[in-house]
Amino acid sequence: MDMGRDAMSTLNSTGAYVWEGLQQGKLIDEIIENLARETGTNSGIVDRDVHAFLEELKLNHLLPH
Repeated sequence: MDMGRDAMSTLNSTGAYVWEGLQQGKLIDEIIENLARETGTNSGIVDRDVHAFLEELKLNHLLPH
């Protein structure tokens, strides 16, 4: 929730997984590796998607640049 911009964002389960990992202080590479392993998805695909998600968070001012 961004009170300053009067906006709220929702996350799907994968986005929530990444967000929780960040909140726990995990490194991006660790989050990607764990997510790929737990979902059985190719790590290259997970890497691409996680980085795209992080860029979207930055564009929405939910993560620092």
